[in-house]
Amino acid sequence: MEDSEANDVCAETLAEQFTTVQQLTKDSHVIEYGFTGFKNEPIGNFQGTCDSKSSIRTFLRGVNTRVQPTKEYAAIDSRFAKLDYLYNKYMRTQAQEDANELEKELKNRRRIEQKFGSLRSQVNFELGQKQEISNWDCYKKLIESHDSS
Repeated sequence: MEDSEANDVCAETLAEQFTTVQQLTKDSHVIEYGFTGFKNEPIGNFQGTCDSKSSIRTFLRGVNTRVQPTKEYAAIDSRFAKLDYLYNKYMRTQAQEDANELEKELKNRRRIEQKFGSLRSQVNFELGQKQEISNWDCYKKLIESHDSS
């Protein structure tokens, strides 16, 4: 769907679009899931209609005449996806509501880091050092304690 505006949705197939997006994506993997028997169908079958010369097709042809900037994508650790989303949303809108939402998420991240930093120091745990769980009952109580706080 990312490059739909760059091509005729009634001519480009899902397979062609997949290949294009795969080539443009630099730092992560583009993956197909599930049944793929419809890869040779035009993307317009899934994003609009290709039965007629619709206004969507006319609109998209108009968009194709403009110079489209090439987008670069960066991989983001899934743990930071929400933070990245909120940051980019605020940078686009500069709205106070979006700034507040971003600040709320940052405060939550700081609270979590402080909580786990304190816990790490109490049990003498170093980041990057793999710990084996030897007392599963204790571990379960720890998780329940965290979930209830």
